[in-house]
Amino acid sequence: RTVPDLARQFNRVICMPNLVPPVKTVSEAQAYRERIMAHVPEGVSFDPRMVLYFTDHTVPDEVAKIKASNEVNAIKLYPVRQRTPTVVSVIFARSIMLLSSLKNTKYRFYFMVK
Repeated sequence: RTVPDLARQFNRVICMPNLVPPVKTVSEAQAYRERIMAHVPEGVSFDPRMVLYFTDHTVPDEVAKIKASNEVNAIKLYPVRQRTPTVVSVIFARSIMLLSSLKNTKYRFYFMVK
């Protein structure tokens, strides 16, 4: 019921990646989006926006795919010991190395700290 109810109330939603297993690539996000869209009632306009799960194994090319995607709009970092239903978390030093490798690109990074 979640998707039909959301689709009737909202035109656009942000779909977080912390599933089991997490959504880590643009192709996984697109497959997840297709599963969501299969539950949208006929005649309802709905545009779920997807977010990837940032891991120690995320590569710059995958980040570039986000920029080129129409449906995937962000990537989320879950630090070690963050409470999520997934078993994957990021060691901060490794994530900083990846972000540093992207510093001379057109990407913008926004950080939210709890």
